[in-house]
Amino acid sequence: MAQPNAGKLCDMDFLDELRTRDLLHHDVDPELAEHLATGRRTVYCGFDPTSDSLHLGNMLQICNLKRWLAAGHRPIALSGGATGMIGDPSGKSAERNLLSIDELAHNTSAIAKQLASLLEIDLVPLDKLDANPDARGIMANNFDWTGAVGYLEFLRDVGKHFTVNQMIAKDTVRNRLETAESSISYTEFSYMLLQAFDFQWLFDAADCTIQLGGSDQWGNIVEGVSLIRKTRNAKSFAVVSPLITKSDGSKFGKSESGALFLDAKRTSPYTLHQFLLNVEDDKAVAYLHAFSFLSLEEIEALAAKHAAHPERRDVHNALADELVTMIHGERETEKVKKAAKAFFSTEIHSLDEETLLAAINDVPTVKAAPGALVMDIGPQLFDKSKSQFTQAIQQGGIYLNNEKVHSTTAVLERTNTLHERYAVLRWGKKDVRVVVLDG
Repeated sequence: MAQPNAGKLCDMDFLDELRTRDLLHHDVDPELAEHLATGRRTVYCGFDPTSDSLHLGNMLQICNLKRWLAAGHRPIALSGGATGMIGDPSGKSAERNLLSIDELAHNTSAIAKQLASLLEIDLVPLDKLDANPDARGIMANNFDWTGAVGYLEFLRDVGKHFTVNQMIAKDTVRNRLETAESSISYTEFSYMLLQAFDFQWLFDAADCTIQLGGSDQWGNIVEGVSLIRKTRNAKSFAVVSPLITKSDGSKFGKSESGALFLDAKRTSPYTLHQFLLNVEDDKAVAYLHAFSFLSLEEIEALAAKHAAHPERRDVHNALADELVTMIHGERETEKVKKAAKAFFSTEIHSLDEETLLAAINDVPTVKAAPGALVMDIGPQLFDKSKSQFTQAIQQGGIYLNNEKVHSTTAVLERTNTLHERYAVLRWGKKDVRVVVLDG
């Protein structure tokens, strides 16, 4: 996996590189370039703890924090123990289910560990910053400063700086108010005040002057910029990236269908690698810009190779390898690549059960008793007639665990299945089904 260079990303201006990679959704404040040129700056991004694992969509901002770190600035990774109690209404058509204090504590602890691992630096807790003023990175949980703030105190010191008019004008609020099937509670309505308060707090505690986020966070972030200007008479900046979406336009998220988690127990490295290998061509180059630290020249060269020989999938292979390595390490990347190769060869017998299960996770599956005839199961599995299936066997087109089935009397037994239970049936090159022996 390509690593970000220490001190700078490339010879071009840092912000220009972000623009070239399409990582700036809004034009940044013209004063930001000068602000960055005068020394190391502290930049923060918050992560929602509604699950005990981050997901693929979060990797955009994790990569962005790594870019700012590589450019010589200091990242703050914030887990939203307080804001997670409320639920961010951005991009949602209905209110989130509220989590208990214990659930949030578990989730914030879990994602804090993920963030530290993915950023690949020691993150000093915010309350230890005075003793570690030169820390390269900071870990924060907004419950630490929000949990003890009284309601009246919050209304007096924060709420008075917001008008209901400006809050209603935000897209995230207006969209909910204008849709008959949805509404917004006072709880969610207050979310932007809490996020603005976070920015003000980090400005005071860590001289944090820049907040990162997705484009759906623009309204929340600029309210923090406004609060700092009103209460501290100081300049701060909002930097947001376009949302990274799937081919159908949906976000990568925990609550969206087909969530891709960064915890290997939730989404296997094999599943993630396969997903990235199979993204649509029009998304692959964009993902490579957003999710990798390959240089612009390297990405351009890969794109040219793909244009000349799309069947080789050079961009997709680079994307899958880079991202899985970043999340799970080089050893796991090599393991899943070996597994993918073995899945369509007789080496399938060498796969450990965990890897095999990951490989067949999304494959149509049926159960059968030991002794079942392949001929009795195959036609149903592949939605073919018995005569079609018989003909495919006779023509050498049916495979059991990647070995040709030569007879219509072939039987599934513990002795000829994988781990004495799993049978991978294949029609032709890539049409795969699975039988699980039961009983």
